[in-house]
Amino acid sequence: MGLFARKMEKYAGGKEKKKERAVWKWDYESFVNMSRRVVVWLTRAQQREAIREVLLSMLPHRALPANTLGLQ
Repeated sequence: MGLFARKMEKYAGGKEKKKERAVWKWDYESFVNMSRRVVVWLTRAQQREAIREVLLSMLPHRALPANTLGLQ
């Protein structure tokens, strides 16, 4: 949860610049707050794309089929 939240934070929007947290410092409440910011700042299509990019960045490239990465 912490790794996903940390990677999603760049899509959360807002003008304030927050210090980057360590992965183990994310609790459930801060994860939910970050998720709400993503919902407020991004459209549905942008949310899907952001989540897709984050999830793909967490998996090794060899674990994914070529069409998942946009390659043909």
